[in-house]
Amino acid sequence: MVTKREIKPRCIIIAGPNGAGKTTFARNYLLQDAGIENFVNADYIAMGLSPLKP
Repeated sequence: MVTKREIKPRCIIIAGPNGAGKTTFARNYLLQDAGIENFVNADYIAMGLSPLKP
């Protein structure tokens, strides 16, 4: 059994230019290899803020 003390916080940053495949990589890598189910995607945040839906 894993306790909260055994789980160390992590911050994984995926950066690159538009169209480089950051979101595709994040969906695959974070879930399958890093075991992280949720991540912050700046594109999704921007879509929610923009009245023009870029």
